[in-house]
This record gives sequence, C-alpha cells and structure tokens, in this order.
Amino acid sequence: MAILLDSENNVFTLQTNHSMYQMKADRYGVLLHTWFGEKGKNFDYSYLITYADRGFSGNPYDVEDERTYSLDALPQEYPTYGSGDYRGSALKVRYPDGTTSCELRYVKHEVLEGKYSIPGLPAIYQMPENKADTLVITLEDTRKVFYVHLYYGVMEDLDIITRSVRIENHSDAPIYLENVQSTCVDYLHGEFDLHTFYGRHVKERNYQRAAIHHGIQSVGSTRGMSSHQYNPFLILSDKDTT
Repeated sequence: MAILLDSENNVFTLQTNHSMYQMKADRYGVLLHTWFGEKGKNFDYSYLITYADRGFSGNPYDVEDERTYSLDALPQEYPTYGSGDYRGSALKVRYPDGTTSCELRYVKHEVLEGKYSIPGLPAIYQMPENKADTLVITLEDTRKVFYVHLYYGVMEDLDIITRSVRIENHSDAPIYLENVQSTCVDYLHGEFDLHTFYGRHVKERNYQRAAIHHGIQSVGSTRGMSSHQYNPFLILSDKDTT
C-alpha cells in the first residue's frame, strides 16, 4: 500500500517500491518531516529528532517554558516566514494589516484515489497501467485566516512522489502571497553532493557535481523559462554514491 496512516498518532507514511517519505503532526500540531530515503520498516521515525535548548533559537508562544522546542531547529514539513525559524521558508504571507508572522498547524488529512492534477500547469499524470494515490494534508494558520493544502502524489511502481501546494483564503479580507514553494525537505543528518546540469546553445545539460557547503546554493534562470543554460533539475546524493 502506497499511503500508510497512523491516525491515532498523526503519522503519515508514503511508500514506493524502493523509497519512503514520512511526516508527523506533533503534540502542538506542527507538521514535522521525519524520514525521506530508503524504504524501511513502517514505524514512527520521529525518535530521530533531537530536542535541546538551542540558546538563541526562540520558542513558540504555545509551548510556554519548554525551551527545548524551537521551530528554528525542528525538521518542518512546510516552514513559514516569521515563525521563529530563521532558515529558508516555503511560505511568506502578508496579512491585510501588513504583518508577515505566520505559523501553521495541522487540521486534517484525506486520501484520494489516483494522482492529483494541476489545472493549467504541466505535471506528471497517472497512466492506466500505473496505480497512484494522493494524500492531502491541510494546515491552517494560527490566526484562522487561510488553509494550506499539501498534495502528495504517490506512484508506487514508478518510485515517484510528487509535491504540490494550494492556498485557500477562507476570510473576508485579502491576503498577499509573497513567496510560495511547492516543497521543502529538511534532512536530519548526512553529508551530500549536489548534481546539476548547466550548458549553452547546442551544448546543453553538462553534468556538474559539487559538495554541499554552508549557505544558499541555487540553480535558476532569469530568461522566464528554464533555458539551455540551467536545467531546472538537481540531485542530492550521499558523498559515496557513484
């Protein structure tokens, strides 16, 4: 089965033939990323998360004096700007009053048969010979203004897990989406190499491999399209992977 649910503990596990992806809504409703990698036994991998007093990493208001709980250090599934997490965020929202502080909490989940679609945009679609399922996890901001629907398409036999996000404003006032990313993956451990493809006219997709270093590494194009100079694709691998 591609999507495994532990509704009592809010653990969500996605499995393909060779890989596994897992999330958990913790006791505060924060959706944490617990595993992405080789397929293994299905149990709660949140035991890998280390809780410690991080000093200059702040603590959410609703955890009160629990100083070992900081969004700046936890592996979040969909981190937001202005939550006390000073790493890169997947979502930045500006409210009508101009504030940008935002935190998300788990609301519900739903499993759909088949692969979700993205109207008007290119995407991977399910073929008749390939079974697919979709997990939708709904989060809500703590100000009760909008929902974030996270879509996970699982094509088990093809070893593919896709990601997409939909923002739903359920208030009467407009909100402004200043940055929306389809995915964010926090890794708990590991040293990785980054594989990218650069090029030029009639010499596209030259292979390049480099070690991940501290700071931001990015691949992109300012042409309004992916272009032959930078292919919109990257691979992360362990250093000993050939």
